[in-house]
Amino acid sequence: MKPRVVSLASIAIAMLAALVTLTPALAQDATPTVDQAPDIASAELRPWIVSEPFAPAPDECTVESVDVSAISTTLATPVPISAPDVTSHGIEAMQITGLADAATIDGVLDTLTLFWACTNAGNRAAVAALMSPAAAADFYGIDLSLTGADLDDAVEIALSNRGDREEEERASIDGVLTIAYLGDGRTGALVLNTDPFVNDGDQVLDLFVFVNVNGVFQVDSVVFDPFDLSPGYGFEKS
Repeated sequence: MKPRVVSLASIAIAMLAALVTLTPALAQDATPTVDQAPDIASAELRPWIVSEPFAPAPDECTVESVDVSAISTTLATPVPISAPDVTSHGIEAMQITGLADAATIDGVLDTLTLFWACTNAGNRAAVAALMSPAAAADFYGIDLSLTGADLDDAVEIALSNRGDREEEERASIDGVLTIAYLGDGRTGALVLNTDPFVNDGDQVLDLFVFVNVNGVFQVDSVVFDPFDLSPGYGFEKS
């Protein structure tokens, strides 16, 4: 393991301890132990654990691909984009109101498992099906200033299928450090992860923000490197 990976994991664990300290009463009532964690399809993935990399195989991508033309139609309507809420220390401001309950944890981990499986399948349209249209556009760098056929082409290119990744090229979840309710009513998960095609393959910590849509936890936003731990990566590049 690279020295930077060890450092990042250590910092992330320290931040997790700080988050739990913010809500001691809730932590006692709502934080499941490893044995109490809900059953999901992939037993390796649990919150509050940093362990061996968990890289779902491409055949675990069981999501129906999004209708690309429908995404284009939705994105044709202007989508408001807000600048990151950054503190005086240059990190993402984050209001935590409580740790997630078991049902929320279960739903978030299911979505994360599918998200990584479809990423490793190179099936971007399936990944986009797990996201709100605005989140998918931001995640895949779709230029929302485009209109008409130009926007349609940009969406089609961005969400085209790249094919299964080779095993050594697969993205992995290395830890889900916390799953908590945010001040705006959504749910956030801090995910320690590695992707050979991201940040030169070095481990990163990202914030995945979810909304509950009819019992399914949909990715509504991804904040890359919210604590500015990785130079040259994350919102600081914007």
